[in-house]
Amino acid sequence: MSVTAMIRAMRPHHWLKNGLVFVPILLNHDVFDPAALWHGFIAFIAFSLIASAVYLLNDIKDVDADRRHPTKCRRPLAAGEITAGQAYAAVPILLIAAFSTVPLVPQPTNFLLALLAYLFLALAYLLVLKRKLLVDVLGLAAMHTLRILAGNAAAAIPLSSWLLAFAMFLFFSLALVKRYAELRLTQDHSGLKKAGRGYHAEDIEALSQLGMASGCTCALIMA
Repeated sequence: MSVTAMIRAMRPHHWLKNGLVFVPILLNHDVFDPAALWHGFIAFIAFSLIASAVYLLNDIKDVDADRRHPTKCRRPLAAGEITAGQAYAAVPILLIAAFSTVPLVPQPTNFLLALLAYLFLALAYLLVLKRKLLVDVLGLAAMHTLRILAGNAAAAIPLSSWLLAFAMFLFFSLALVKRYAELRLTQDHSGLKKAGRGYHAEDIEALSQLGMASGCTCALIMA
């Protein structure tokens, strides 16, 4: 097994989105507090490890489709650089490493609940939700919002209902934009059915309107 290939299969370039755990620390003006930053870093590592475990499961599940895809065929599992057995073996190791960070934060119970909720939602998205109309974008928005909740728990910062509402509408809007862009790229009027999604080309107008409404609501909450 190539260690480099396994690391690439874990998609570390996607870990950047886990930087959302630092948002509560930033808004609480704790950016110069070493303890808060350390606890935020712990949350960042935990979410990155869980995300990598889910990416590996996703690649195992979609390996046949990836091999027929023009770009996804270069993923380590689809390209044969690692085996499904090696990927399966890495998943529990990553999850154990992620959950071993729980005792290191000031609010371990709340942090554990955030990690469990994220893992459950990520698996549900992988297995079911990503093929459901609109439910998939709600799932994506919730997973991003959970990162902020985990940042609160990791650094022992009180929850802000305004921040959570703002984040949920913001991420919902961004997820809708992503689906809108995918539909715009579809030229044969078959929607995203070929990709296993629940969308059709005629849904593009509804996605556009929902995205704008969610974005406006996000701006209103900010105001």
